[in-house]
Amino acid sequence: MPIANLGNLGYCVSTHVVFENLFSVLSTWDPNSELALDISIYSPSDSKHWFKYLTFVPDTASHVQTTLDKVDDDPQHGWVAGFRHRAPLRVAIYKYPAFMQRFYLGEDVNGCDSIRNPSPAVSRMVALASLKLEHLAASFIVDASHFFEKEPSWEWPNLTSLVITSKLLAPNENPVKIGSMLQTAAAAAMKMPQLETMEIWNGRKGLAALFKYHAFRNTQQARITWRGTWELTIEPSTMKAWEAVVNQRGGWRLDLVQERLDKAAIQSHSDAIYYLMLSN
Repeated sequence: MPIANLGNLGYCVSTHVVFENLFSVLSTWDPNSELALDISIYSPSDSKHWFKYLTFVPDTASHVQTTLDKVDDDPQHGWVAGFRHRAPLRVAIYKYPAFMQRFYLGEDVNGCDSIRNPSPAVSRMVALASLKLEHLAASFIVDASHFFEKEPSWEWPNLTSLVITSKLLAPNENPVKIGSMLQTAAAAAMKMPQLETMEIWNGRKGLAALFKYHAFRNTQQARITWRGTWELTIEPSTMKAWEAVVNQRGGWRLDLVQERLDKAAIQSHSDAIYYLMLSN
């Protein structure tokens, strides 16, 4: 049966069968190959509304050209003459399942010579979509400097852990901009009453950096950790911003720990994750 004719139950059954068949076949393959499998999941109706670029056709040259030749004109959903002119509305972003509490968004950059520049619009949409979450991890597709540029009314009442990357965490970046981003992160943490850990990191060959806030509710204290391949001076203004976060919790003690990593040990993005000891 064509997928377009399936109902909601049909989609669920079809998806289950597809994955079962896929992994049954893959289980017979040589596990030592270098095959990388990327799976994207979205609603079939998405391509009819805000996300016109999503298709269910094969990525062959003929199908790709057909998609490129198609001109979408749907001003109601932000598309004019085949181009998106505005981002999806808040209600469209909020339409993920209400029971979803964890969201992990990332890009595998192992073996990549360059990493895409995160889009401020994407970062903002992820921030908006995260307002109802308990756990969020977003790497390289989202940048902390954009994510924390929030609306004054935004709050994360349930968020307990946040892991996010920032290209600002590099030794050649302006320390003033780094400090400003960390202070903006503290301002966002003020709107996260359940926050236990916030990790802002960056990593690639020869570079690993982590700024981590960790709240210990049982002992009523918190810790700021800087772990990286270079020394970052945490300015008093940055510490003051984070002290305001712990003071909001009831005057907890805030400690600062700094740990230096061996630059030579970081030979890849995976090495950076390993030595930074990220939570997720």
